[in-house]
Amino acid sequence: MIDIEGKEHLLDAIFEYCEDIITVKDLDLKYIAYNKAFLRSIIEGDEKTPIIGKSIDEVFPNNECAQVVINNTQKAISELETNCYTFRHKIHGVNKIIKQTTTPIVKDGIVCGVLSVSRDVTREENLKTRLLEKNYQLNTLLENLPLLVYMKDKNRNLVVANNESRNFVLNGIDSYSDGVEIDMKDALPEVENEDNYVLQNKKYLRKEKVVKGSDGKQHWYKIHKAPILTSNNEINGLVAIAKNIDADKKLEHQRDLFLATLSHDLKNPLQAQISSLEMLYREYYGKIDEDHQEIMKLVIESAKYMKDMLCTLLKTCKQNNGIIQLVYSRFDILSLMTKSIREVRDLGKIKNVEIRFNSKLTEDEKLMYADENQLRRVIGNMLNNAINYAFENSVVDISIKLENGFYVFDFKNESEEISESLKVNIFNKYVCGNPLESNSGVGLGLYFCRKILEAHDGTISLDNIGTKNTFSIKIPKLDEKSALITEVAL
Repeated sequence: MIDIEGKEHLLDAIFEYCEDIITVKDLDLKYIAYNKAFLRSIIEGDEKTPIIGKSIDEVFPNNECAQVVINNTQKAISELETNCYTFRHKIHGVNKIIKQTTTPIVKDGIVCGVLSVSRDVTREENLKTRLLEKNYQLNTLLENLPLLVYMKDKNRNLVVANNESRNFVLNGIDSYSDGVEIDMKDALPEVENEDNYVLQNKKYLRKEKVVKGSDGKQHWYKIHKAPILTSNNEINGLVAIAKNIDADKKLEHQRDLFLATLSHDLKNPLQAQISSLEMLYREYYGKIDEDHQEIMKLVIESAKYMKDMLCTLLKTCKQNNGIIQLVYSRFDILSLMTKSIREVRDLGKIKNVEIRFNSKLTEDEKLMYADENQLRRVIGNMLNNAINYAFENSVVDISIKLENGFYVFDFKNESEEISESLKVNIFNKYVCGNPLESNSGVGLGLYFCRKILEAHDGTISLDNIGTKNTFSIKIPKLDEKSALITEVAL
């Protein structure tokens, strides 16, 4: 226990060495006590500066803040209540913001003086002002962005939303009034499902979709949703950004229509040429030498490849109005790989390209859960590209393994060096490896691969050094419960 004398020493120590400014004044507002912080911070004096017995006006002559302090001190005395206020005061030639709390000192029910505690809050107030300015700038930016932007907390409450996104989330229902208090029960169900997927799985979501706007019309949007994580990797919310791509889709539709028309008009005469060539080959097979036989085989194979390319293009342009539906099932991925490699053996023989396949999967790991048909399409495309662009008399290495919860497919070959501009855009629509080469397609293969893989929550990438290329595909090892995305927009 601290005795009375000890308590007095403790109070004296607190009074003297406290960083806050402490003063005691009588009812005439004359100073009767103060600490060192007062001399150091307010009047820039020393211990010899005569303060005791002087009024506020005498200590701070011709000072605007003095009247503010006097008025608030008198208010605290008259109302018998603690009074908090701020004022500006120049200290050491620098303008400071002082927050002062004044409390009446009451003894036996009678006010005998006032206690004032002051603190320099310049930094805090300046930060608050800058924060308000930044917030205003951010709000101005959000409201004028040609994008839909909103943010939710971990409890799925909407905490930030610009005007565009409020209409988007609520399908044009204008219920926004004060703040961002929106009843999300009225939101589009698919919006909620997408948000739940991001929050539950801590995963990014990127897709294109058609949404009915507030004007009652259907609009295309490119949507990006990302989880907001804490430093401990705990979910703290999500941010969503959507861009209207109606103009892009209109242009794509016109281009696809043109390509579909072109493909349709070329398919029939091309089939007639293939039939004629095959008939000639059968008729003259035994009458021509091996070199001429090989030439005819190459011509026929090239024509068939062109026909397949046209059929694929035509099918794509017509398919589900640009939407690929995914049908998940469990299948043997090694069996699918073996079948796909067998289908391209002849193409490899034409260029004298050896195809080598290596699997590091166990018996349990080879059972994959995905859309088998769409994945077959991806693998077939990757194999065709690897062989078509490979140097003659070279090797194409294909491998598959399970790593960190992902199936990893690697397709390695050697080819002409890939330009930097092509590397950046190689997975975009209508980008060809080399449009001048006869084996070059229309630039849809790798684009389709990317879209299908994104729908599986997977990725595709290119690692390239000189003439050596490695195209890598990663698909998460899923089960029936975790495969939530079921469609992809082309």
